[in-house]
Amino acid sequence: MKRRKNYSTRIVPNTIISAFLLLLLACSAEEEVFIEDVPSEIIVKLEKAGFATSEGLRKFRDGYLVETDIYLTEEQIDALVPTEVETPTTEHYRTNNLVNGFRTIRVFMDPDFGNFMQNAFDDALARYNALNLRLVFERSANENTSDIVFEAFFENSNLLGFSAGFPTGGDPAQNIGLNTFFYNNANARPDAATTIAHEIGHAIGFRHTDFMNRAFSCGQVLPGNNEGDAGVGANHINNTPVNPEVGSWMLACSNNTNRPFTNADEIALIDTYDGMTITGNTLVCGGNNTFTLNNVPPGSVVTWQATPANILDQAAGNGATAVLSGISNRVSGGGTLTFNVVVNGVNFNVTTNIWVGRPASPSSLFGPSPVRYGALARYTSGAAQGATSYKWYLPYPYDQNATVVVDPARWGIVSGGNSRYLTAIVGPNNGLVQVMGVNACGTGGAKIMNVTVTTSGGGGGDMP
Repeated sequence: MKRRKNYSTRIVPNTIISAFLLLLLACSAEEEVFIEDVPSEIIVKLEKAGFATSEGLRKFRDGYLVETDIYLTEEQIDALVPTEVETPTTEHYRTNNLVNGFRTIRVFMDPDFGNFMQNAFDDALARYNALNLRLVFERSANENTSDIVFEAFFENSNLLGFSAGFPTGGDPAQNIGLNTFFYNNANARPDAATTIAHEIGHAIGFRHTDFMNRAFSCGQVLPGNNEGDAGVGANHINNTPVNPEVGSWMLACSNNTNRPFTNADEIALIDTYDGMTITGNTLVCGGNNTFTLNNVPPGSVVTWQATPANILDQAAGNGATAVLSGISNRVSGGGTLTFNVVVNGVNFNVTTNIWVGRPASPSSLFGPSPVRYGALARYTSGAAQGATSYKWYLPYPYDQNATVVVDPARWGIVSGGNSRYLTAIVGPNNGLVQVMGVNACGTGGAKIMNVTVTTSGGGGGDMP
């Protein structure tokens, strides 16, 4: 029998509060919090672990809903009870229970969900994989061999979903439920991908970002706003903010908006599951550039490849070191360096983008023509691939640094001479406005606009 068949019993009181997975409207002063059918010894264990048992704790299936979207068995609760209590006071948190090693996490999405939810699921996995963590999340077609299983269930309540606790034995928590009362093609909720990513966050060991003050995302929650410090089960993550962060993927309550990872979220994930990273100067000019793959697990087999071959020369290096140069000083363009790492039979690809040579020509150039003598004119350049700054030329002769005057003797750059945006004062002569990208390899090709000057003016603006 498939595991998802075990979700056929769906009787849950409608008055329950669900942590992150509550509609924001559900977090209101009229709600009652209670403890239902929970043995006193379970309450004692949870309180020793630092959880606030007044926050909607209740019996749920073969275990208990804690923090109202964390499903824990009694065995998992026992594992969370600390021997000492430390009180964290800052923002992003993880438990002591994490997923071990470099590995691929196979995640199954119940086929009962329609296309909208399937696409949201792929989006959520892509958010994690974009960070090059030591965990790679992969869609699985086989529920019975998956590490994490998303199951569909239906109930008319405030419960959006739940995660079956935290990692145990170095493996992620396996079962996650999503309520099709909310998550279906007809509703197409904007928070779908964030909710999926949030529950995966619990499954790999993250607690609510604002667990110490749920009012931050939920509004007023009675009788208190603190889920509990959870002792050593709630460890502050280095370099994350001191207060709960707006937009974090692990906030306790949803406001039904899409929330990709914030910068602090990414720091928390990378600090917890730091993967292999590539260091080296990604701008290749003359000579050789050395790239190093860091944090490679012992015993791994590492190979690498640089593409395309008509731009990048694979000069030397082996294993976790690659030495590259441009194929010619007359060639410029973009390429990639990919390290392939085999860790215990699992393949990991770590890639960095490389630019060879001078920048490409800017993609566009916008601004007024004709222009009025003495006016201010604004010109905007499209991006030039590989550029770190920009250079402008105006109709000759011109001043590189000019002030605004009523009757300028020549064109002049008033502001923005090294960026994509230029403000110029119009001189008396017709000519060319030109913009070029610049990097350490040199100056790229120009984007050009012909401009003509009318005699009327004497100040004012042609700026769009």
